[in-house]
Amino acid sequence: MSKLGFVKIHRKIQDHWLWQDKPFSKGQAWIDLIMMANHDENKFLLGNELVEVSRGQLITSEIKLMNRWGWSKSKVRNFLNLLEAEQMICKESDKKKTTLTICNYRDWQEVQTTKKPQRDYEETTEKPQRDYEETTERLQKDHEGTTERLQKDHEETMKRLQKDTNKNVKNVKNVKNVKEVKREGEKTPRFYSPSYEEVKKYCDERKNNVIPERFVDFYESKGWMVGKNKMKDWKAAVRSWEKKEDPKQLQSIKKTQFHLCESRGKDWSNEDLEKILLKKV
Repeated sequence: MSKLGFVKIHRKIQDHWLWQDKPFSKGQAWIDLIMMANHDENKFLLGNELVEVSRGQLITSEIKLMNRWGWSKSKVRNFLNLLEAEQMICKESDKKKTTLTICNYRDWQEVQTTKKPQRDYEETTEKPQRDYEETTERLQKDHEGTTERLQKDHEETMKRLQKDTNKNVKNVKNVKNVKEVKREGEKTPRFYSPSYEEVKKYCDERKNNVIPERFVDFYESKGWMVGKNKMKDWKAAVRSWEKKEDPKQLQSIKKTQFHLCESRGKDWSNEDLEKILLKKV
């Protein structure tokens, strides 16, 4: 164990229950005197007297030390005499007080404990500052490098995306051109008017309610025109009729057809039957 150097002891230790355990040892009482001594010049009022206290001095009494250390009056007096004989303290007493001066207090507290802590404080203060500056400078460089790298990556990505976009646009144009060429080369199927059997077969396949005779007669009367345009796909027209046909109306038409057929043997010609059918429709 090293016997050189100093150990810092804060005066707050005097409030700790370990320190207040009594009776004090002689070593504890000596350390207690050092901690009780003023670390700077001071003045205080004792009764009506203004007392000046120098650095390393303390104002006390034997009775106070008795209560503080848990000793008898004779033990306190003998201990103070021992310290004075060893030139560790100087004692001055009067009726009001006892003034104790710690000998070589400056050597104990200033040369070793004041200058060295000051150097330690300066080094401790300067080192974090240097570390902070170095860390800040390094972070700044890293940030600049990261920003530059991200900017470069962004530019490369945008160039690549632009190339891909141009390529996709070119491909779309090529596909469009191919489709247009195909359209130009393709021939539109020529329309032909279907027969009654073809319409009936298609209606049976779709299982709809469209009456083939009515469908064929209707568009035959219009020259197979849809509005002002020539019909292009009669099957599409059949699918449109599926949505328009009313089941009740179809039932009425079928009944009319039946009655017309039953009455066909009378004086009605085919032309008359057709007119009557068209009126019912």
